[in-house]
Amino acid sequence: MAIDIGTTNWKAVVFSEQCRPVYSAKRPAVTIPGQDGLQYYDPQGVWQAVVDMIGEIAANHDLNALTAVSVTSMGEAVVPLDEAGEPVFPIIPWFDARSVEQAQQVRCAVGDDRVFSITGAEAGAIFSVPKMLWMRQHHPDVFGKARKWLQMTDYINYRLCGRIVTDPSMACRTLAFDLAGCRWSPEILEPLGLGRELFPEVLASGTVLGSVSGAAAKQTGLPKGLTVVLGGHDHPVASIAGCAFQNNEVFDSSGTAEPFLHVSRRGEKLPAQRLGQRCTRHPSPDRFINWGGIVSSGVCVDWAVRRFVSHHDFTAAQAAGSYDELFGAAHGLEPGSDGLMFHPALRGSGAPKWDARSKGALLGLTSEHTDMHILRAVLEGLCYQAKRILLMHEQLAGCPIDTIKCMGGGARISLWQQIKADVTGCAVRVGQVNEATPMGAAMLCASALYGEPLEKIAREMQPEYKTFEPDPQRTRQYEEYFRIYLLSCEALEETNHLLDRR
Repeated sequence: MAIDIGTTNWKAVVFSEQCRPVYSAKRPAVTIPGQDGLQYYDPQGVWQAVVDMIGEIAANHDLNALTAVSVTSMGEAVVPLDEAGEPVFPIIPWFDARSVEQAQQVRCAVGDDRVFSITGAEAGAIFSVPKMLWMRQHHPDVFGKARKWLQMTDYINYRLCGRIVTDPSMACRTLAFDLAGCRWSPEILEPLGLGRELFPEVLASGTVLGSVSGAAAKQTGLPKGLTVVLGGHDHPVASIAGCAFQNNEVFDSSGTAEPFLHVSRRGEKLPAQRLGQRCTRHPSPDRFINWGGIVSSGVCVDWAVRRFVSHHDFTAAQAAGSYDELFGAAHGLEPGSDGLMFHPALRGSGAPKWDARSKGALLGLTSEHTDMHILRAVLEGLCYQAKRILLMHEQLAGCPIDTIKCMGGGARISLWQQIKADVTGCAVRVGQVNEATPMGAAMLCASALYGEPLEKIAREMQPEYKTFEPDPQRTRQYEEYFRIYLLSCEALEETNHLLDRR
């Protein structure tokens, strides 16, 4: 069984020995408003959702047949526990940008370049450490009670087996982890007045963490003593399912956010060059990942459907149909959406220039544009940004990239994947699986149980793929639009920052 605590949905999925999904349960991710008007996750609510999903599976599947359970989740969202191991504050979501000021404190205390050289990331507001500093400033009583700061995966594992542990891929999302040394960094923590003891022990992904405790078995219905295998951060774990180990390919985890992950060669050193990437540890201990992401990819798609699908341009049946059908209606439009261009920074911009103050934009809008133009322009804008990220990855890798392996909810929108192929000039291979992140966690279980290398397990248990090949003529057409997109990114930056200060 894999438990996946994502941004949009929470899932529990049972897999066969060949890592094929057998049965699943899903709940929408629920945020709650705090007294300060900001959004949070309720720690007990998250755990109760896990209990409920396992209960649903138990009604259809014999839990005693399970051989292991592993947890994967979003990163950065912090769960403070007191001396008794109880949460003392709601969970701040990863995408929450309240700690911009505290991220600046990290930059001032350590230096932005030094933060990157140690942690592989810029000092950004989404990471755990700025959130902790925000808590210390605004809720000092809560901060004083907190003895350990966990993330979602760590918290669910703690509830299952009682161990307070994390893995390197989750630790990388804190802004306190030394990637090269695989340890908590005193050079980061000491200037900020944070103690090493606040963070959990770090063990390798795929480690047998322990077994389901009696208390957890009573609550969930899972067999007492069931093996718990340490999972990790959702996107690196999903890349296992994509088996993206070759230098000419990237893994596209197309969900609420859309990171493009380029996996290093085995034993390769971390890059000294900083081009806008984030680096993280791969679940395989001898590899790392260069990470470039679109912060609000699926968010942009959902937003466009909610705001612009009107019955004036779509029939009621189309509007109620699948996203694949809905966006497919824009297939007949020419590349460039008749001069309409979209910037997908609805929650700030990602790689290669991470900027929480950046904004989304529709450029070139006229009264002649329809809902279908807007839907297509949103997909094209996402693909222009994807091309920026791929160019960054090629420069870091020192070799061309010709293949994108795509999995996740966005992979099911065919027009999106064809535009992505046309804009980037890459073959887009869409994995025919709905649950890439849980599948990656199941593969970690298989590797631990069978004693086989993770890469061997991933290769043997690959799903089938549908391939979208680039059309050379459309690729040439998109080159000019991509040039305009880059120019408009620069032109909008100052305006975006001015609007952000209002």
